[in-house]
Amino acid sequence: EKLEVESEEERMSRLQNTFATLSSASAPAEDGPGTRPFDFGKRETFAVPPPSDLLARVQAFLPAFEASNAELAQKDPQSLDIENIGEDEEQYIEMNLGLGVFEQRKQGVTSSESESSE
Repeated sequence: EKLEVESEEERMSRLQNTFATLSSASAPAEDGPGTRPFDFGKRETFAVPPPSDLLARVQAFLPAFEASNAELAQKDPQSLDIENIGEDEEQYIEMNLGLGVFEQRKQGVTSSESESSE
């Protein structure tokens, strides 16, 4: 069985017909019987609150983070390349997360007793 390959003219004609069909199909159709307009509900605008404390902290952190990364890149750029490992090293990803301080209190000790013992 042979594969029929269309000529350049046939291809252009096929594409023009396809695009013409798509263009006519995407033209706005008039509301016919059984079609209802979509109800978008009440449209309101809302005042945007001023920047929050969290946003201010993030905006202060990101430049410090960028400066720290630039400083590390100046000291030893090869150490930042996670794909560049020595032959004697194995591949792993280390993630150190500072989640806060956790205090462990002895059971039965109140907060005033623990503060006085410190």
